[in-house]
Amino acid sequence: ARNDITALRAAFQTLAQGEGAFQDRAKRLCEESNNQYVKDIVEFVMGDSDRSFLTPG
Repeated sequence: ARNDITALRAAFQTLAQGEGAFQDRAKRLCEESNNQYVKDIVEFVMGDSDRSFLTPG
């Protein structure tokens, strides 16, 4: 639905360019969002893995 797409766009923008550290932005986004797709993405990027989602520049 359109609201899901809008929520996902806002979530990606917040993760990429929001205030604070990436981990803090992701945690805050998960707490504040009521959209299941956003929560799924946050859980994915915050999940345990042998590979990093982001690497320092």
